[in-house]
Amino acid sequence: MKVMLKTVEGTSPLIYIPGSYLTEAVSRQAPMIALLANISSGSLERHWLVFDYTMAYFKLYGDYGIDGTGLALEGYTPIVEWVDEYNVTVKRLGETLTWSEAQNKVGSPVIFVINPTFATRNWTFTWKDANGIWRFHVPELEGEVELDYLLFWEDLYYPPDPPSYVDDWRDHVVRVTMFTNCTYRIAVYIARGGYMHCFYLPAEEPYDTVPDQVSNLVYVKDYGEWWPPGLPVYAYSGYDVYESSTRIFYTRLGG
Repeated sequence: MKVMLKTVEGTSPLIYIPGSYLTEAVSRQAPMIALLANISSGSLERHWLVFDYTMAYFKLYGDYGIDGTGLALEGYTPIVEWVDEYNVTVKRLGETLTWSEAQNKVGSPVIFVINPTFATRNWTFTWKDANGIWRFHVPELEGEVELDYLLFWEDLYYPPDPPSYVDDWRDHVVRVTMFTNCTYRIAVYIARGGYMHCFYLPAEEPYDTVPDQVSNLVYVKDYGEWWPPGLPVYAYSGYDVYESSTRIFYTRLGG
């Protein structure tokens, strides 16, 4: 199958995609992914988002700051594609976004970055935020890949209890690779901070019960842990982030 991609800048070179990729993609329903933040071990306050990669659509739930447990926000996450570099704050290094700016400029707790190579070759993606420049080295993979992307999560982004500012959308950076045989490869590049993080695949309805879906839990980043341990707070001159063999998980769904 031959596909020509067109953008506002012009027409890109022809690329070839095996027809089996698209056949598989349309023949099955994509699973939802969930990321949960638990504020502290002494608190039951949690919020979590459910993400649909086929639509780049998210739903953000919580059990604090609202009446009971329920939906706090929903919308479309920004999609970053066909570029090798992105500045999330659209400002100089060291300058954060106010909560109002974060809502206006990003409007989402997550940002979806598509690997333009579909994991067919090594790729380096440069992320710029208030705290530095971060180069994510994404290695090529074997097998028929349906989609390969990085998901950047700002765990403070919760409108019922908004922070005074938002800095980097880099509290949790995870690579998700979907193969046409229904196997999912999850590689954690960064997971840091005081909150406990939980990753679920699949996330199932009703989505307000995600914290109880223990059988769908892929991994947990505990309170106060930093993955990788030596990750600096600031990297104004740049910092290279690589996959760690101890933070790669595989899940096979159906098929």
